[in-house]
Amino acid sequence: MKSIIHKVHIDIYKTTVFVSFDKEALVKKFDLDFSDDAGGSVFILKNGNLALWLPHRSYTLNVSDAAHECYHIADFIADRVGLVVQENTGNGHIAYLVGYMMDRVFDCVAAEEKMFS
Repeated sequence: MKSIIHKVHIDIYKTTVFVSFDKEALVKKFDLDFSDDAGGSVFILKNGNLALWLPHRSYTLNVSDAAHECYHIADFIADRVGLVVQENTGNGHIAYLVGYMMDRVFDCVAAEEKMFS
């Protein structure tokens, strides 16, 4: 199967997240070091953008792993731009960003399924 690295632009935070379901494609493009075979990984790139790897089987993702990694993305962005996570506030900015990234990840899965099935 052909390797694809999708680009998800989050303009409000001036961030691009490179999404791939092919670990080797990300390693080759960004010279990343995968230390284990977790359910997914997020990497902070030298320019401040992010790379996300999630495995899928027959275009089906583990939702828990995807949510976990999307939370890391939201957390990295919040930290970089100075958004504060506070107790008893609901932290809607984080929740919206996690939801946005989850939608984009599933858009990437759907795009690959359409291309390769």
